[in-house]
Amino acid sequence: MNFGKIFLCLAVAVGTLRAQPYQWTTIAGSAGYGSADGTNTDARFWVPMGIASDQNGSFVASDYRNNNIRRLSPSGTNWIVSTIAGTPRIQGGADGTNGEAQFYNPKGVAVDAEGNIYIADSYNHTIRRVTLAGTNWVVTTIAGLTHTPGGVDGVNSDARFTFPYGVLADRSGIVYVTDSTTIRKLTPLGTDWVVTTIAGRADRFSSPSDLVMDGNGAIYVTDTRNFTIRKLTLMGTDWVVTTVAGQAGVSGSADGTNNDARFYYADGLAIDPDGNLFVADTSNHTIRSVTQAGTNWVVRTIAGLAGVSGDVDGTNSLARFNYPHGVAIAGDGSLLVTDGSNYKIRNVRLEGTNWVVRTIAGRGGPESRDGTHSAARFNHPWGIALANSSEVYVSDENNHTIRRLTKDGTNWLVSTLTGLAGMPGSNDGTNNDAHFKTPRGLAMDRNGTLYVSDHSNAIIRKVSLQLSNVVVTTIAGTPGITGSVDGTNGFALFYRPLGITADRSGNLYVSDNQAIRRLTPEGTNWITTTIAGLSGTPGYLDGSDSTARFDTPCGVAADAATNLYVADFWNYVIRKITPLGTNWLVTTIAGLKGSVGRQDGTNSDARFWNPYGVAVGGDGVVFVSDAGNHTIRKITPVGTNWVVTTIGGLGNVIGIPDFQGNADGVGDAARFAWPTALTVGSDGTVFVADYWNNTIRQGTPLLPVLGLPQVSGGLVRLNWTTVAGQQYQLQSNADLTSANWSTVGDAITAPSEMASIEDSIFASTQRFYRVLLLP
Repeated sequence: MNFGKIFLCLAVAVGTLRAQPYQWTTIAGSAGYGSADGTNTDARFWVPMGIASDQNGSFVASDYRNNNIRRLSPSGTNWIVSTIAGTPRIQGGADGTNGEAQFYNPKGVAVDAEGNIYIADSYNHTIRRVTLAGTNWVVTTIAGLTHTPGGVDGVNSDARFTFPYGVLADRSGIVYVTDSTTIRKLTPLGTDWVVTTIAGRADRFSSPSDLVMDGNGAIYVTDTRNFTIRKLTLMGTDWVVTTVAGQAGVSGSADGTNNDARFYYADGLAIDPDGNLFVADTSNHTIRSVTQAGTNWVVRTIAGLAGVSGDVDGTNSLARFNYPHGVAIAGDGSLLVTDGSNYKIRNVRLEGTNWVVRTIAGRGGPESRDGTHSAARFNHPWGIALANSSEVYVSDENNHTIRRLTKDGTNWLVSTLTGLAGMPGSNDGTNNDAHFKTPRGLAMDRNGTLYVSDHSNAIIRKVSLQLSNVVVTTIAGTPGITGSVDGTNGFALFYRPLGITADRSGNLYVSDNQAIRRLTPEGTNWITTTIAGLSGTPGYLDGSDSTARFDTPCGVAADAATNLYVADFWNYVIRKITPLGTNWLVTTIAGLKGSVGRQDGTNSDARFWNPYGVAVGGDGVVFVSDAGNHTIRKITPVGTNWVVTTIGGLGNVIGIPDFQGNADGVGDAARFAWPTALTVGSDGTVFVADYWNNTIRQGTPLLPVLGLPQVSGGLVRLNWTTVAGQQYQLQSNADLTSANWSTVGDAITAPSEMASIEDSIFASTQRFYRVLLLP
């Protein structure tokens, strides 16, 4: 029997407050950080900070952003990383065993002669002890009260700390702690711990970090914000404080003797059996030695290059670090360094007269490397522009380059288009002879020409791709000269240009110094005018032209009608700029001025947290990278209203752990880390520069797909793809020219990735089916 013809079609109806699901994937780059245990580079860290050795040749490190304590155990030539206390990403102050215990940004680590571990649990304002009991690690709070800062001396939880940083355990079981502006002493008395202040109030420490003790009982401290190394010597019952290296209030990187040497926010400190000090000079990205010569102290840089961050193993100044924090001495005299923003543990070993740096655990952070997918590396990608669905351009801010992503099958190949990694400058030229300095906003016009907001050069650059070579020219502004002057070509001045977009007529729009500027091509010239806001004057006010006010406008995008959309960063709102004759009218379409949050909703009921990037699709839908919430938002016009939904990431909640991270997935299962710019293709695919993750992400809208119908005995079974938890409704119609669609069965809440429903069908009939995605 002929049961008729069945036709399948698709319709999607998205409700006002429910987000259409998007599948988020990483197409290029690698975040490097994580929480995985494992061997050598298979392990992952997220800003390791404090580190200390035990008597067995193992090391204990605080994993600051993961809120846990890790152990590195040598095994032959390998290092095995395990988590001994705390659960990754879970903040708290609970005592307990192994993963039941909680920490909140732990910093300093020390190990006593009995193998007990002491932790400066910084954001809990407490000192914790971790003790091995059988195969378990038991965490207890020995001093301070969770979430209660202060400076009071006392016993156990009656004492108060304020962001304690470093911790030292001496051979007699006494513990010393650096605490905000003081040095504290914890003396065990039976089962109690008595806290006293031994130095700081009159001696004027400024954020002391780490501390160590020599064989004579003298304590050395990195006085971080004073840019010095201090010594505490016990004389009678008093502690006398002297400065051994550096000059208070004067930062720098100079090697030298005593106060001729300079430090720049030095953090970690270690001492060898001969009394030589080793310093992690964090903001110089170097490792320093401080050696006593008679009554003098001589400071030398032994690894890394001052002022140059990176992730390179090598010898002496050829090695690179990225904010090293902790340093400890191994039994063989080599150093172990927590390389915080590279998410690594490094070994620094003296071989002959050279110091050789090797990575022993962790994968690594930002750098510059061309390649495919995760083999490529970025250093804080900021801007993003789309040529087509297979060609994406990215401004790689801290590499000072423009990168190109080209799709080849399922692969994305990353190459450096122009600029030279690690070499900031302002030269025009071809290919890598051209130089940029922290390029940010990126736009492509309809002719395939790129434009760049060259942020630190305070200029606008043109990148011509149509020739055999890539040609970079400066079209507006003068390199290194800041201002807010309208004018022609180099007579116009910019302050620190951020976002940039191009309209269909070839005009450019730039967010700069609390205003929106327009660049209009006239022959071979570019005329810059300010169309909205008042340069140098932050505020919040809807209105026309210069009466409007912004507070750090960042991303800017133009729709087909030349309406502009602006992410108003510190006002926490999205603005629309409408051309009216010769005027430009600024209105707020979503968010509420000064009100931080993550709520979806309509118009001012929605909330944002430092929105950064903005893009607009061909259908007038606006997309926003909500950087402070680590989410991607979608703003859909519905009549005169604007409906905000979250399509990627979970968002921040003030006062509880944030949801920053690095994970692919659907909708709120995905994680981002300060997404900046984004762009949207004609098919609705969204591309995002995931700034802190150093990756490029792709968001694909997931629409239900109907499979082939199965007809049997007067029944037709229809199957379609779903997103678990989403609601769907199957409908049918005998005539596509008719608007009379009938529901088939009840709405279905998908339990998994497929849904199905049966419908009766009669002989000699035709029927069309569609699936609705319900709110």
